[in-house]
Amino acid sequence: MSRLILAKILFFYGGKPFLIGEKDELGVEKTSTMILVALGISVAYIYSLYAFYINNISSTTDYTMALFWG
Repeated sequence: MSRLILAKILFFYGGKPFLIGEKDELGVEKTSTMILVALGISVAYIYSLYAFYINNISSTTDYTMALFWG
């Protein structure tokens, strides 16, 4: 559970410049690195939430590898 909380803090605090930059770039329809980085961290965060749900909350016996490294 602590990894989930830490990942949430890191995603929103550490990813804030990228997420804001992505929003600005999409507003002027100019693509750059911000969109790529924001997409990458968003997909990793969403997948980690999915893996946390499957491994800890769901009643399935499958194990899904989480991206909460460390």
